[in-house]
Amino acid sequence: MLSSGFDHTLAISSDLEATAGTYRRLGFTLTPLGRHVGWGTANYCVMFPEDYLELLGIVDPSQPLNGFDQKLEGRGPGLLGLAFATHDAQRVFEGLGQGGLADRQAELSRLLEHPDGTRDVSFRLAYGTTDATPGLSCFWCQHLSRDLIREADWLEHPNGAYGIEGVTLLHPDPASLEVPYRRLLATLNMPDNEMLAGQGRLDVPVGDGCWLRFLSPDRAARRYRGLDPKWLDREGPLVTTILVSDLSETERYLSAQGIAIIPEQGLRLVVGPDDADGTVIEFAMS
Repeated sequence: MLSSGFDHTLAISSDLEATAGTYRRLGFTLTPLGRHVGWGTANYCVMFPEDYLELLGIVDPSQPLNGFDQKLEGRGPGLLGLAFATHDAQRVFEGLGQGGLADRQAELSRLLEHPDGTRDVSFRLAYGTTDATPGLSCFWCQHLSRDLIREADWLEHPNGAYGIEGVTLLHPDPASLEVPYRRLLATLNMPDNEMLAGQGRLDVPVGDGCWLRFLSPDRAARRYRGLDPKWLDREGPLVTTILVSDLSETERYLSAQGIAIIPEQGLRLVVGPDDADGTVIEFAMS
């Protein structure tokens, strides 16, 4: 397989330091600040052994912003997109090209403000066309300095989190996405036998036990009954499902922090976007 699960999710913030404080209160350990070379953006990251959450904000509006200012104005803060993991972005790009789904390649680096000195962290990226992943803003990410962003202390989270299980997106017609996502999986030599289509939903396996879940607004309202309906009017990514080691311990931690947990059915804890800067955080066990 050319792609193997999630590399990271991307959430955009109108106030990066405030968002960092919000995620610390939710029980996540954050990396030091990282500044993107050549851009006016910076990030904090929540690192897990195999993937991570990126919290991105604008720190210098005079520099190129890669359209993040427009996206922030249009959607508001919260989950914006994601990166899939790959060990070879060039091969992903070539594979996408064979299916007529390749867009461009890029190199990216950021300067991580580590206490022991600044670290230069670099990546190689591959982008597909909008037809490759309808309803989703994404790219494929190959780490060129992976060990520099994973220190043992950064992987320990008071809420017990250890990985990303899924991303849920709102779409008016999930059934219309089945054909293009089967084509994408075939292009990347990934199995599609576990893909699940139903009324108002499409579940897409993206490797390593990770899932994209597309829900219609009506279906999302039934799954997240305690969610304010205003959040169901925004097409695109809404929910990040985070794996935790002990759901009861996570609940105790969140309750001690005074964080409201939306009552939902099933073995999961849901924190609404008003308490997570525009993203629904769903804690679950594997």
